[in-house]
Amino acid sequence: MADTTQIDGEVTTFAYTLLNDATAADARTTLGLVIGTDVQAEDAALTSIAGLATAANTLIYTTALDTYAVIASANSSLLVTSGTGVPSLSTAIPDGVTATTQSASDNSTKVATTAYVDSAVGGGGGGGLVYLGSATASASATVDLDNLLSATYDNYVVMVNDLLPATNSVNLHMRIGTGATPTYQTTTYIDGLSNTTHFEPFVRADRSAYALSNTSGRETALTVNVSNANGGGDKSFYAIGNPNIATLPGCISYGSWQTATVITSIRFYMSSGNIATGEFRVYGIANS
Repeated sequence: MADTTQIDGEVTTFAYTLLNDATAADARTTLGLVIGTDVQAEDAALTSIAGLATAANTLIYTTALDTYAVIASANSSLLVTSGTGVPSLSTAIPDGVTATTQSASDNSTKVATTAYVDSAVGGGGGGGLVYLGSATASASATVDLDNLLSATYDNYVVMVNDLLPATNSVNLHMRIGTGATPTYQTTTYIDGLSNTTHFEPFVRADRSAYALSNTSGRETALTVNVSNANGGGDKSFYAIGNPNIATLPGCISYGSWQTATVITSIRFYMSSGNIATGEFRVYGIANS
């Protein structure tokens, strides 16, 4: 035991035990500071992190071995990397990120290309409907579906829901438009009523037009098929709908625009007054 005569009464009992330790390792054991057991050894990575100025919603990442930096996060963001691997936040998948186009039967969870999605949603073999756009009527003189028809599809479907005229006992008319700034055509039509200035979607079996009611609760539903929109011959129309007349569950109408010009747009309007309400949606029918 060490001679403590000279300092007896001047240090505590604990200090005696520390002074009695032969090595630094013994002293750390006495103090409860054994590196790797009681305390963390010095580490370059932890030193780097300790020096960061962090805040709420920040992410830590490495810029080199044992060297860290922070990046602030944002709502609805993706963490992406540049060509050199430097991370950043983006609200969109960056250019250059590609995906393999899978076969139609592939049930993988890989990101799909636009071409694959278009093909799959479009029916995976032709005939599927692809949503292109819509318009909503609200006391509208016309509902114009401008430039929703293109060379991508030859045939189209227009679905009309909750159609109600502002004026009672009027007829629904349809015209087609040509050109990028549509010119809505007023000649060379033919339909079940022998109209030449427009197409009449609601026609009775006796070749008379159905007059629509403007009474709330008597809204009309209608589907119009437009065929050969990009072809060189006549453009054909086929309509089936419910004019919401108590004595008739539905009706079918047909007609055409007898011109070879490609059509780009469709217009609906009433024979008199405005369209009070209605939702008009356009779908392309996948070619293949």
